[in-house]
Amino acid sequence: MTALPRPLEAIVGPFIDDLRSTLGPELVGVYLYGSAITGGFDPALSDLDLLVVIESDARLLDLSRIEAVQERLATRHPDWAHRLDIAYVGRKTLATFRIGGTVASISHEDALQLYDDADGWLQTWYLVRYADTALFGPPVAEVVPPIERAEFVNAVARDAERIVRRIETDQRPGLVAYTLLTLCRVVRALDDGAITSKQDAGAWVADRKPEVRWIIDEALAVRVSGGRRAFDDAAREPVIALIQQLGAEVRRSLDG
Repeated sequence: MTALPRPLEAIVGPFIDDLRSTLGPELVGVYLYGSAITGGFDPALSDLDLLVVIESDARLLDLSRIEAVQERLATRHPDWAHRLDIAYVGRKTLATFRIGGTVASISHEDALQLYDDADGWLQTWYLVRYADTALFGPPVAEVVPPIERAEFVNAVARDAERIVRRIETDQRPGLVAYTLLTLCRVVRALDDGAITSKQDAGAWVADRKPEVRWIIDEALAVRVSGGRRAFDDAAREPVIALIQQLGAEVRRSLDG
């Protein structure tokens, strides 16, 4: 198995064994992506990002059996119960995702459910292919079709607008920090296509905009606290202004 950051090495092995027992020959492969691969993994904060590829269409999954697998994972590792980001998709759906299809997914507090928008998951499919980390099954390139970098960047930029709109009604410190650092990743991707950690993307933006480095440092501190720390009074308005500024840069890139 690929070398994993702690504590993932203690989590994914039993999870895959449970999946294999539950799905049998239906299980094609399990693929890791996200900060565990791209960098910036924090055992206290990061998610477990996995793609599970199955033989049949996800609509045919017995969701109760999959939920039971995930509940057993959460029982073994309760600190990860709300940090699971796992998608299940059929091999044929993934191969032809641009025409749509069904994906089953659990994400954080959202329970496992079906989504009929496999074409809207391009970012995930690209990141899985980019990470190129098979924990079980064939190599990633055999199950995830090629995706152009420009196609990925365009999808990331369009999703950024949704992220910016969200803080108009929800300004919890953790969400605000997440939004700013995610936008830093988007701006970096738009510039050179690089996929980096939130920390590295924040540093990249700060190098180009030294006047906002202190705001990004504040966001990183809030992020590390898991949202328990609030922004300093002096940073509350500037962080929202910086989010709006970066969001406007993203919009201009789309218009251009």
